[in-house]
Amino acid sequence: LLFICFLLLVFSIVTIVIFNKKNNANVKDTKYKFTKIGKTKSVYNGLSNGIFDIGDNKYIIFGVKNKEKNEGKYTTIPFIDKLVHIEIFDYTTKKIKEVTSPILYQVVDCVQLKNGNIFFIGKTEDFKNYFAIFDINTFEIKELGLEKNLIDSTENSLYQLANGDVLIYVGRSNKAPYWSDSLYLLDSNNLNFKKVAELKIKRVSYSVIQLNDTDILVVGGAIPSKYYYKEKLLDIELCNIKTTKCKILNAKLSQKKLYPYLFKNKNGNILIFPSIIDEDKTIDLYDVKSDTLKTVGYIDRYYDYGNEEIEKRIDNYDKITGIMGANFVQLNDGNILITGGCSGISIVITRSDAYIYDISKNKLMKIDDMGYRRLNHLTKVLNDGNVLFLGFAQKYVQIFTTK
Repeated sequence: LLFICFLLLVFSIVTIVIFNKKNNANVKDTKYKFTKIGKTKSVYNGLSNGIFDIGDNKYIIFGVKNKEKNEGKYTTIPFIDKLVHIEIFDYTTKKIKEVTSPILYQVVDCVQLKNGNIFFIGKTEDFKNYFAIFDINTFEIKELGLEKNLIDSTENSLYQLANGDVLIYVGRSNKAPYWSDSLYLLDSNNLNFKKVAELKIKRVSYSVIQLNDTDILVVGGAIPSKYYYKEKLLDIELCNIKTTKCKILNAKLSQKKLYPYLFKNKNGNILIFPSIIDEDKTIDLYDVKSDTLKTVGYIDRYYDYGNEEIEKRIDNYDKITGIMGANFVQLNDGNILITGGCSGISIVITRSDAYIYDISKNKLMKIDDMGYRRLNHLTKVLNDGNVLFLGFAQKYVQIFTTK
């Protein structure tokens, strides 16, 4: 009798454990979810980097691009000399409407100004830069004059400051000496450009993030040359956009990073994620007050570093390219959602996996698969905290639910 009671007790405990695990697994699985909501006419809209709120629960998808027909067949790669358009996403109806006018050339980068209009860098058919304002009410484009150092520049990027002004930093120049050591600012009120900082180290392929009203952190990159770069950098600079002075900080990156992804945590410190260098796997945390840096995690094709089981299932091509073409976006809770990208060299494999980096625990967690492979795709955190997903070589539109 005692033995039977013991068996029943063990059975009950095992049942409870299995039930709890199942429930916990279900909670974990349903906390984050990708839901398909429709299609878009454009599959290359990840190139534009712009989804903007225009009111009435509508968002403008700026600078999208269709596949081009060539001899009756669709090409797989969009070309810079082809025209692009815009689309409107209605979040209430979950519908996307194509707007065929105005027609734009390639959009390199874009941000939304305080008045709702869109400031963007574009390229013409003959590969020349132009800066312009897109009016969200009239759909008209007004070109702005260029600073001399920006005329022949390429790989330019925009970063919007807290006050609405826009920082412009140059990736590299097409002419000798192939770099620009200056940061420029677009005043969002009068639309004037001015030089606001001069870097201590002449670099290309770097990233920036704002620390406070005056200070900009410059991270990563490489010393430029005619053929891309000479040497990748570990140095971090702090630039004051009011005094226009920069200084090299004591803290150094743990690994050399080109175009690293930068995010603030709840304490105001900076998380530095790897971007496109294959050997770069570290996630660093820069402490602003102490000017120190420590490695807080690893991201190796999103998988937990040193996971032998996964390593056995991935071929050598997957072990080389890192997270190139992935999308990083910071959710309203501060955590980082990482999706897509590519693996492989001779055979490029577009990925569909998704991960959450918990900034409070410094832990990378695999979540449900997107269901569609995406590369250089476009995301937007909507007003309710959900995330709109669309773009690059994928016509389906998805909503990522965060609650």
